[in-house]
Amino acid sequence: MARNSLVRTLNLEIPVLEPLSYQKPKDVRGFAELKNFSWPEASLKIEFALNQYFEKIPFWQESRALFLGSLGRHEICPNSDLDLLFLGPEAAVIAVMKSLQEAGLKVRSRIPKDLKDWSQGVESFDLLSLMAARAANPKDQNELSQQIDCIQSSKKLKEKIKSDLVLDRKRRRIQFDSMADLLEPQLKIGPGGLREIQQAQDLMRLFSEKFNDAQSAKAFRVFSLVKNLLLQVRFELHLMGLDDHLVASAQLDLTQKYKLERVQDLMREISRALSRSYFYVDWVFERLSASRARLQNIEKLKFRKAADAIRLLEKDPSVLVQAKIRMEMDDVCKKEIPSKIRGKLLQKAIAYNAKPQLTEALFRSRFFDFLCPEVRRLVGWVQHDQYHRWTSEAHLLKVIQEVQAVYQSSKRVLALSPVAKLMKRSDWNILAWTALYHDLAKASSGDHSELGQKWVRADFQAFGFTKSFSDEVGFLVEHHLVLSTLSFRRNAQDEKTWKEIWQLGFTEERIRRLVVFTAIDIRGTNVEAYNQWKSELLLRSMNQLISPEKQRFVQSRKILKAKKLNLDFFDAFDPEVFMSFSGKTLQNDLLRIRKRHGEDLVLLRDLKKKIWIRFYHPKDQEGQFQRYVQTLFEAGCRVDQAFVQTLPGLGVYDLFQIQNRKIESEAKFLKRLVAILSSLELQGASLPRSLKFEKIELVDAGQERSVLSFRGIDQRGILLGLAKALREESLSVLKAQIHTWGRQIEDVITVKSDQDLENKIKNLKQKLLGV
Repeated sequence: MARNSLVRTLNLEIPVLEPLSYQKPKDVRGFAELKNFSWPEASLKIEFALNQYFEKIPFWQESRALFLGSLGRHEICPNSDLDLLFLGPEAAVIAVMKSLQEAGLKVRSRIPKDLKDWSQGVESFDLLSLMAARAANPKDQNELSQQIDCIQSSKKLKEKIKSDLVLDRKRRRIQFDSMADLLEPQLKIGPGGLREIQQAQDLMRLFSEKFNDAQSAKAFRVFSLVKNLLLQVRFELHLMGLDDHLVASAQLDLTQKYKLERVQDLMREISRALSRSYFYVDWVFERLSASRARLQNIEKLKFRKAADAIRLLEKDPSVLVQAKIRMEMDDVCKKEIPSKIRGKLLQKAIAYNAKPQLTEALFRSRFFDFLCPEVRRLVGWVQHDQYHRWTSEAHLLKVIQEVQAVYQSSKRVLALSPVAKLMKRSDWNILAWTALYHDLAKASSGDHSELGQKWVRADFQAFGFTKSFSDEVGFLVEHHLVLSTLSFRRNAQDEKTWKEIWQLGFTEERIRRLVVFTAIDIRGTNVEAYNQWKSELLLRSMNQLISPEKQRFVQSRKILKAKKLNLDFFDAFDPEVFMSFSGKTLQNDLLRIRKRHGEDLVLLRDLKKKIWIRFYHPKDQEGQFQRYVQTLFEAGCRVDQAFVQTLPGLGVYDLFQIQNRKIESEAKFLKRLVAILSSLELQGASLPRSLKFEKIELVDAGQERSVLSFRGIDQRGILLGLAKALREESLSVLKAQIHTWGRQIEDVITVKSDQDLENKIKNLKQKLLGV
């Protein structure tokens, strides 16, 4: 374990801190408490050793040192800097500083420019540090007190300190982005950290006339409690040889030391502590800037029932009003809010057309905890995956606010802007509720998406919402990650992929909603992770999923299911069939087959009025493909395109597009085809010996099925030659796509895998390539 500068210099044994006690919260509204802090004793041990060390330094007494910062407040940690103010002669101070620096101690020191007025040429932060300073020699304490009195009595100095600290806070907000950035918090200078707490406490002392009520007393108690926890953790980090960043590895070590089940249990307490202190630091600064009249008006605000919280924050979402609600909330909301009222209040709180400031104010006032108690589980729920930027509670707020922001300006979702613009108010309402529930179950055991969907159905029923609305929100909550996975990890054009999507129950409306919500969710997870490229990928996936042929597939499936047709076969359909035929044509044909028990053929017309012959047989038999190809050949039909497929639970369903030409009546033509088919002898077809393909290759070899590709120049009888060759090699055709492009033919045949496939392909090449 690394030894730190103070411990090394003072030759101390590393102080060992006792593990904090921890008790699980009794219910979702409660928080556990980390207690039994042992850092003060360890800190005093270091301080005592420091005092002894100082006394041995030559000219120490003559230097008249004052202790500032953590040393002055009795909050020294193993890796703390030493802040000193010297009142003695320059020669003595130089000698002391030389000794300290040679010892390797990190010291920050200064001498007042004017010993009668310590504020001369001094930054505001140094002036403020005097508020909690102490003298090394008690004889100098009186002089220190006089200087503090001078600062407190100077309105000009106080205003300068206040304005400088306001600017300092703004700089830190830019540096740390926001309070939500708590995955690896900076305990000293981060939002809600030790520096902010100390500055707020010093300001409350400096402007004591503005902080003399019950609310101020509560804020001061919060600061003290939070500081106690942060100092304990800071002390632990220093003992590990780390700085003030609570990094992921240290979180794990502390979780084990405190005997907690999960890192999130530790971070929940620390995040809660930082959130509370950050809120009250905001409150201190806002209260300092408020006029007496404004403070009096806020004090007069009436908060008697739950609905008043939203009403007050709609008019004034400031931290001052939030603090009033925090202060009085427990008394006003003693009883659980009735479900229907809670639903109405939540509707206002997360509405797509509400101001983002209102939603944030409801979260920060903690009133949202009463509207949606499950939110408390998410406090401090961290995911160290280099992607999630916020804790889960903060992410939830971000996503709700993103819905509101995108509703106001669709440009935020880049390439998806046209999709967002076309959404109706009912769609936005669905997205607003999806934003609340999509990750609400993240801190619970099990699949958070599935559990969130169940919560939606249970809560919406209690809220009195319609079942159809509950179904739509619940569906998006359950499947809110589907399009993200599809767009960035899979291919939406892949037959298996898009069929899986539609089988989940998606509709075009649901896909459009989800593609916009996916963009919003990404922005609410890490705004830098959403860019033009991702927006275009999402748009492309959406367009591929809602293409006309896929819509026909979905609609046909829905209609046939309503007709109680067994659909085991349906999802095995070649999707390109739905590019050629109307849904109604296929629906009627499949319903016709259900009434028949044997072999059947029929003439169909596609969307372009082209003629197709559909062959059906309930069982796949050897040579079936050749039988159908030979029937068309002997009938004088040229095949331009074909979809050959054997469907589970249905049988052989083969479609052949024949070249448009004048033929006898449909009835006579079909009768002739039936006659040829029934009297057909597979060995009887005579083909030109010159027939051959240009290229044959194995595209894919699987355990159950293999895919072969055949390319060549179109010749009369070439398809029949291929069918004969496949039958002669005992290769069973499971699926085939036959295409004629001008004079070029391209056939993709899926056959049942065979142990002797390699030799059979060689034989095919000898027969069909002439090699």
